[in-house]
Amino acid sequence: MGSLWRKAGVAVVMCGMLASWGCEMEGLGSLFDPGPPPPPAPLPPPKLKFAFSYVQPARVKVPPHIRTLAVMPEGDSQSDDAQWGQEAADKVIKYLKEENAQGRYDIVERAALQRMLEEADLQAAFGDPDTAARSRGKLKAVDAIVYVRAQTNTETRRAAQGGYSRRLATVKVSCKLVDLSNGSLAAAHNDIYEFDSARDDKKNTRTSMDRIVGDLIEQGVQDFVAGISAHTVNVETTLASGKRLQSGNELALAGKYAAALEHYRAAMEKNAEDHGAVFNAGLMYEAMGKFKDAREMYAKAATIIRSENVQYTAAVARMRR
Repeated sequence: MGSLWRKAGVAVVMCGMLASWGCEMEGLGSLFDPGPPPPPAPLPPPKLKFAFSYVQPARVKVPPHIRTLAVMPEGDSQSDDAQWGQEAADKVIKYLKEENAQGRYDIVERAALQRMLEEADLQAAFGDPDTAARSRGKLKAVDAIVYVRAQTNTETRRAAQGGYSRRLATVKVSCKLVDLSNGSLAAAHNDIYEFDSARDDKKNTRTSMDRIVGDLIEQGVQDFVAGISAHTVNVETTLASGKRLQSGNELALAGKYAAALEHYRAAMEKNAEDHGAVFNAGLMYEAMGKFKDAREMYAKAATIIRSENVQYTAAVARMRR
């Protein structure tokens, strides 16, 4: 009997120790328990995608009798820039065709143009705008010639101790639309386009210099073609957002541009430095075809923000065309 009582006592003591140990472990566990996870950080407001399109009229009134165009590079075919002049001419043809939905111009294909240039004096005429009119009788199928020239200057500045190299490119794009009926200049574009990797290539992508020059030429060609031909502009951008702009954005997304503009103008009256309201107002003006007002708003928004903004920069560039 005594041994049984002793065994029972030992069992009771062991149970007590186990219970005590369990309590202590529970207490220690609370020290290491991180507790409930923190609430997730609030998500940024969704971007409000905004798209619209319109037909931008030509800025230059090209005489109505000019219907058929030939496109040629201008200058010495053996010069260092001859390659770029030919590429610029090809791009002019490409964009004239793309922006010719209203049938404003007929473009002489290269093969047909070459047949017209079989005579030596015609070759000379096409290479020199000043003598083109004298060959008008031999070019009855052509109303005007677009002469294109691209002058380029590139530079790579190597870093002193390896690493990033700064690349710079300047391209002067010149386009002349010469009326062959009288030799007069019907339209012209002459502008300089620049690239600086320290400004335009912050991600340091290894784009080739040829690609950079080609892109600059394309900008110039697009500006010229947009000047002489009505063209469709498709805009895909993002509305500036925020509580102050919410009502206007809802109206803009519903296609009620005039009503949305009033909300943005009210926000601008409360805060003249609200570049988001200014930018959105520019979009409404552009969507309604009020391009002068749109240019002013975009330029103002870019001035207020005082730093590079891709959307603002794109809008300012778009209004140049």
